[in-house]
Amino acid sequence: MVYVARNHSVSMSDYETVRADRPLGQINPFGKRGVMLYAILAYHVETKVMSCTPQHDAAVMANLSRVHELLNQNGRLGPVARLATTRTAHTLRGPRAGTVLDGPFAETKEQLLGFYIIDFDNDDAAIAAARELRRANPSAVYEMRPVALFLPGAAIPQGEPIEMTPPTG
Repeated sequence: MVYVARNHSVSMSDYETVRADRPLGQINPFGKRGVMLYAILAYHVETKVMSCTPQHDAAVMANLSRVHELLNQNGRLGPVARLATTRTAHTLRGPRAGTVLDGPFAETKEQLLGFYIIDFDNDDAAIAAARELRRANPSAVYEMRPVALFLPGAAIPQGEPIEMTPPTG
């Protein structure tokens, strides 16, 4: 598969050999040695996602799983999370200990519903990966952003998905 990425054509397979040849101590755009990680943030209109039939949701997730498998085969996929509905969110705001509010209170049309951490050498490769995700889920919006600090923490075992119920309102 070929993608137009900025000023030249690239494909995800172009980056398979680059990663193998890249020394671990390569300097990333932040001037530090190490891997170059990107966050791909997945936005969507939550009410549209929640109104999908279970069959449609399963089909979208199966399409995304194929992209996940490709990224995993190439050793590029890090943590992935599908977030629960925004009605389950809490926001901490204010001075000192802050005040906890129910909900995200974002003034946006779309909500952050998930994220990916991926390892690529440059923006063009991260954009190519996001285009693959978009092909699998064309109604989502994907934002790519370099990760300035990544602390992997302790390994957390894979959990079972929670039931996603439409927001009430």
